[in-house]
Amino acid sequence: HYAGALRNIKREALAAYEFSRVFDECPTRRIQAYYSFRIRSESVWNEALNICKNGREKATLYFLRGIQPDALAVEEIRTIQDLDPGSDQADLLLLREINKLEADLLGYPFQRESASITTAKPDLREARLQHLENLKTLVHETTTSKKMHDPGLWQLSEVYLTFLGGEQETAYAQLRDLRVGLKNEAAFRASMLDLVFRIGMTKHVNASVENKL
Repeated sequence: HYAGALRNIKREALAAYEFSRVFDECPTRRIQAYYSFRIRSESVWNEALNICKNGREKATLYFLRGIQPDALAVEEIRTIQDLDPGSDQADLLLLREINKLEADLLGYPFQRESASITTAKPDLREARLQHLENLKTLVHETTTSKKMHDPGLWQLSEVYLTFLGGEQETAYAQLRDLRVGLKNEAAFRASMLDLVFRIGMTKHVNASVENKL
């Protein structure tokens, strides 16, 4: 309510900052805070950053900017990692970017509503593939640095991005090697990814193949 009142008196930067604090600290009001958060100019953005008291607060602003549906959040993830090393927010933005790539790269015949990226306009296809490569570079840098909130998530993401890029056999080999050192939740995720890869690489289906899968 305080943040909303600030917006009503045109204190846009402070209002955005307060909504970002609600978003980060109050899960039960997170959705409302997300929809209420807005920054419409560079000057308001810079002012809101200057209000922040620490790296986590600044990282939350970058998270809210990066989570927007039309954002390509590679640079936001990098900035969050610098401001709040090992942040769980970087994990979530990574998954969001992968999810958006899935919507483009796993098109028809996997999704009947959209054409395959392979049949899309060349400029769109190149833009998506370039974003994939940029994200792969970021993930590799992160797994190499070992500065991650959830190492298993980033390691599996690196393998999955290889798969999304069309290198299915390479990704499957990488996954096989990686699974040896994974435990608990990461091991479970890897087993699900193994199934996804085997389904994706299936060339034909008969009773034996279907039962095995």
